Amino acid sequence: MKKTTASFLAFSLLFGGTITYPVAAAPIKKDSKPVQKTTPEQQTFKKWTVNQAIDQFKKANLEVGNHYKMTKKDYGYAPMVAIEAERIFIPSLGEGNGGRIYSFNSKADLEKMKKYYESFGKENSAFFSWVLVKDNILFQINGKLPEEKAKKYQAVLNSLGTNTIPKYPTDINASQKTEVVQKPVKAPTINSEKVISNDLPISQKQNNVPKAEEKLKMTDDEFEKYLNDKYGNLVLDGKTIGFEWKVNPYNLYDIDVNISGKINNDDYSSWLNLLIKGKKDEIKKFFVEIANETAKNYENKKFSGSVIYQDEYSFYPTSSKPGNISVTIDGNFLVTKSIVSFYNFGNGTKVDID
Repeated sequence: MKKTTASFLAFSLLFGGTITYPVAAAPIKKDSKPVQKTTPEQQTFKKWTVNQAIDQFKKANLEVGNHYKMTKKDYGYAPMVAIEAERIFIPSLGEGNGGRIYSFNSKADLEKMKKYYESFGKENSAFFSWVLVKDNILFQINGKLPEEKAKKYQAVLNSLGTNTIPKYPTDINASQKTEVVQKPVKAPTINSEKVISNDLPISQKQNNVPKAEEKLKMTDDEFEKYLNDKYGNLVLDGKTIGFEWKVNPYNLYDIDVNISGKINNDDYSSWLNLLIKGKKDEIKKFFVEIANETAKNYENKKFSGSVIYQDEYSFYPTSSKPGNISVTIDGNFLVTKSIVSFYNFGNGTKVDID
């Protein structure tokens, strides 16, 4: 048997295909690249599309508002491993609230996303959200949704592929809802009782960046840029510590606004050194100002802000608390730790350095 034919036979037997002998096999070029193929797991795991899940919710009379294809900003710090992702709104939860629905082509990617959302709920109850799973579909919903309703969404997800779809009384006909258009508002008067004192030195206040009070009611995107421009770095005791800020990257239970910060991994040792040197009060002033700016821009709204340190280790990080450690799909150890929190739940603004 010729070499070309033998190779073709071996390939066919290896992948369980039907054996076919070509009349004349074309020569294989040395620089030809192998065709990318889906793995057997991907072929069997990918069952449902995001739109199939959304249509199932509608057929069951569950509340479904507007939805759109997610952008990088909608992911926040979540791993971008889904093959489909839609931001979906649930009007009864309030303007801009709802969740995110994903489809995956591997269980490993789904588990990575699932662990991401569940880890936030374990770290801080304010970050809790419902995480519903059916086969390759994951639906993350604002924790503000009552548990009874969350169970209904799960039941409908479970009905995918069956001939029986649960039917529920229609509480809100989302199809008749019109998109909320924000009306122009007058520049509000800052309520000093909801803003904590700012003891920063005058030299730290004077810079060329516009103050938040000069442009009240910035949009989320504008305020996010403002935070990164003005508070992207903390300079203290000859050290520079970098932060990345996001505004409303995900929904929180009963919170109007959430500010999410992440410290640069390379700067975490400098952060710990400053705390060891007793610089906690000076660090706190930096975040006091951020909290004040947030309170001014989102007056009369509940907000929650946090800064996390998150990094992967190939070895078990014995210096971290067990509750802050999870295992990744790759077998590494992921440390997620809250290092700063600032918030106003309607009874004054507070800042804590953890």
